[in-house]
Amino acid sequence: MNCQHCNSPIEANAKFCAGCGAQVAAPAAPAQAEFAPVYNYNHQQPQPYPPQYAVPPKTNNMVIAGFVLAFIIPTLGLILSCVGLSQTKSRNEGGRGLAIAGIAISIVRLVLSWVMFFAFMGWSMNLAYDLMNDPFFADDHWFGGITYLMM
Repeated sequence: MNCQHCNSPIEANAKFCAGCGAQVAAPAAPAQAEFAPVYNYNHQQPQPYPPQYAVPPKTNNMVIAGFVLAFIIPTLGLILSCVGLSQTKSRNEGGRGLAIAGIAISIVRLVLSWVMFFAFMGWSMNLAYDLMNDPFFADDHWFGGITYLMM
């Protein structure tokens, strides 16, 4: 490298020129190469781990029992479904829809059972009234009507 003022040679680590005493400018840092950005045309970010899926909550056992019993014994199914519904809320468990279905099925079954019961009672009372007022069965032997029905 040479001095800018007197053009005399300068050592590599010298701060002043030996010929004229001028201060040597610090050597310029080498120019850094600019790199073009790298684009990921795959449009997918690299994933270090496999995707994590949420685990569904456990279904409440009381709800399952209430739903099954709604078809067999609707009163017990209604009670168990109501208890199970309250437990799903307090314990953050699954099965809320199953509990609501068990409650609805139990209520429908109970209403239909009562309707059928009163319909049968009305039919049987009407039959008994007709048998009592029929002149054929109006004698002292009331059991004659029963034997007539059994034939």
